[in-house]
Amino acid sequence: MKKFIVIIFSVIISSNFQNLSAQDENLMLSRFRLLMTNGTHIEGEDGILTNASLTGTSLDGEKLNIPVEQIRALDQSTGSQAVKGAGIGAGIGLVTSLLTVLYAESDPTRELKVNSAAFIGITTASGGLIGFLIGSASDTWERVPLQSQSGKGTNHSQLSIKIYF
Repeated sequence: MKKFIVIIFSVIISSNFQNLSAQDENLMLSRFRLLMTNGTHIEGEDGILTNASLTGTSLDGEKLNIPVEQIRALDQSTGSQAVKGAGIGAGIGLVTSLLTVLYAESDPTRELKVNSAAFIGITTASGGLIGFLIGSASDTWERVPLQSQSGKGTNHSQLSIKIYF
């Protein structure tokens, strides 16, 4: 019986060039927070991130011009948690009102003096409104990749060789 040796070479070279054009563009940050390499935390607004620096205004009103090399981490605000808060608040209001109605109706010595549906609706809506207000005060943050802005690591190549015997 003849032995067949099968050798398969597979070379995949892929490059990620999408960030090369992004190097020349500025990233606008309506609201941001950053951690500097010295451990300082700064929150600001109206920021512009270039390949070299981040400019903007701190929440204290101070003008900022920070070199990218001095930034350890940078986050930008992507909006509030108002919808999530409204959902959680409405859910809590609904469960609370349902339990209250079930408890009141299961006790023969108690009489519900309001319409159950109206009570459940009002309590659910109130919970949703409270949750919306709390969520509106809470921002959602997204990490801004600094490597693509500084030009480091933007041209990734990968070489893969598979040999089967």
